[in-house]
Amino acid sequence: MRSSVPLLLLVVHHILAVNPGVKIRFTPNGIKYANKIFKKEVSDLLGQLSLPDLECNIEGTSFTLSHIRATHVTPLNSKLKLDPGLNGLTVSVRNFGMSLSMDWQASSSIMFVPIHMSGGLRADFTGVRLKMTLGVALINSVQVLGSSHCSADIEDLSLTFQGASSWIMNLIIVFFENSIKTNLPNEICRSVEDIINNDAAKKFRAMRVTAEIDQDFILDYGFIAPVRVTWGYLESQHKGDVYWKYSRVATPYTPAVASDWRYNSKMLYMWITEYTAMTLGYSAHTFGYLRYTVTSDKLTDGLENYLNTTCPHLTCAGTILPLLGAAVPHSQLVIDVRSTAAPEIWFSTRGVHVSMSSSMIATVGRSSDPVFTGTLTLYITGTASVRNQMIVGQVKKFRLKLNNSYSYIGHIFQSDLNDLLNEVSKVYLVPRLNDIAQKGIGLPLFEDVRLVDPRFFFQNGSIVVATNVQYKNVQ
Repeated sequence: MRSSVPLLLLVVHHILAVNPGVKIRFTPNGIKYANKIFKKEVSDLLGQLSLPDLECNIEGTSFTLSHIRATHVTPLNSKLKLDPGLNGLTVSVRNFGMSLSMDWQASSSIMFVPIHMSGGLRADFTGVRLKMTLGVALINSVQVLGSSHCSADIEDLSLTFQGASSWIMNLIIVFFENSIKTNLPNEICRSVEDIINNDAAKKFRAMRVTAEIDQDFILDYGFIAPVRVTWGYLESQHKGDVYWKYSRVATPYTPAVASDWRYNSKMLYMWITEYTAMTLGYSAHTFGYLRYTVTSDKLTDGLENYLNTTCPHLTCAGTILPLLGAAVPHSQLVIDVRSTAAPEIWFSTRGVHVSMSSSMIATVGRSSDPVFTGTLTLYITGTASVRNQMIVGQVKKFRLKLNNSYSYIGHIFQSDLNDLLNEVSKVYLVPRLNDIAQKGIGLPLFEDVRLVDPRFFFQNGSIVVATNVQYKNVQ
């Protein structure tokens, strides 16, 4: 019985292990750029630093330092390093300096006579070193940035006292320096950790985790696992499923393993798998989104009369299908198409492919009686790219095949009806699909981050966005 426990745990692990629909990988170049952001953001926030009052006792004299604030910070010399052992980033900062301005007060007594002194103080630190770990925890499907294991030390400290009693302070300045060098590193760590755990963490939580598609669907970029850290990259895993905005239902699909990628010259790589597209198709079919009613007023490009059953000297439904013109003259055809199953969608090196089965009913005018029916299979090949920080698409090839047609007005050639439906689809359905695709899908980005020189690659089973990034004006 005991020997079956490891096997049971292995089975449970495979059941619970879920591949991501979308994953994002930060390369060493991305980590280097993140270090630039760290240096700028932390330097800026340290420049606004204010510390709580410090109290100490030196040789029976009580000292209080108050109104402690930064007046100058030298540029940080920092380094971010991937640390798989800690599943995070090790941050090392060395040889940076700070200048602090503060007020001091001293209280003592001589022969039971109380003595009070006060003045201003400037503290200049150089050779400050700091080390800490940055990690990301998954809490309620939300990634929370945090810091830990902070240590700091100060190599050199120079104090300049101001005030009438400053000459007295100079007599015990060594004791004062030692006290500050002992207490201040903890305050530096506390302040930097506060910057990470509050200011930086707030911006991290602002990462886009949903994107709207054509107003009716939501792409869920929520995290499904803690960030994964290796010696070569940092990777996040996301759900990547699409659901109807007004009702979320489970889909019968599971994400496959994303294709491998051996390049790392860009800062960031993003995989979007077929799973995302398949869940979009499933939701669109389930909630009746894949239904199109084509009428004359929806046609353009000179084909406004194409569905007429009578059209002297023109090409229209009545001339392509003479029986139609004879049976219901001076009318307009209405074609209703709706999906009969969720479309099949797959990615290959040639682009995005869609195969969708639909039913077709053609009526005339306001009549609900069909003139002919059939089943359709739509084949679409499209491409995609990144524009304005969004994924946009375009239909490249479109083909419609009519099957099992039935005419209620006499024998018609299925090939003629197929030509009619293909022409209608070109001027109505394809432009509609392109309009939706050109609206774009938002990517899971942080605020103030934009993609720089993005590239789009199609693979079997997934598409890859390879890009550099820029945060605000950090170069």
